[in-house]
Amino acid sequence: MNISETLVFYESGKRMTACLDDIQEILGGDREATICRELTKLHETVIRDSVKSLLRGMQYGELEQRGEFVLLVAGAKSDDTDVDLQLVKRLLVELGDSLPTGQMASAISRALGCPRKLVYEMALEMKVGK
Repeated sequence: MNISETLVFYESGKRMTACLDDIQEILGGDREATICRELTKLHETVIRDSVKSLLRGMQYGELEQRGEFVLLVAGAKSDDTDVDLQLVKRLLVELGDSLPTGQMASAISRALGCPRKLVYEMALEMKVGK
C-alpha cells in the first residue's frame, strides 16, 4: 500500500505484536515507526525504529508489552518511480495552455500525489519540444 500520511494506532499491549505483524505484512517492514507506551505516565517510553525491528523486539520480549500504546507509522516516501509518467504527460497535454505552467504543475502534483518539481520539469521539457 502506498499511503503517504502518517498512521496512528491506539492499541493495548496484548495486541501490539499482532498489530505490528499485520502492518509489516500490509505496508512492509522497512517503514519507520514509533512506539509510545504509557504516555504522560511515570513509565513513559518512546522507541523509534523500523516496523520489522519493533516487531522483533515485541516477539522476543525485549520491549515491555504491558500498558497502553500509541503506534505511529510513517507514510510511504514519495518516490519518482511510483509516479505514472504517462498519466502526467497525458494531463499536461490535456490541460495544454489553459493554465500557467506553475499552476498546472501544482494542480497535477496535488491530484496525483507526486512531486511538483517533477511535473514542472516535464511540462518545461514538453514545451521545448513543440
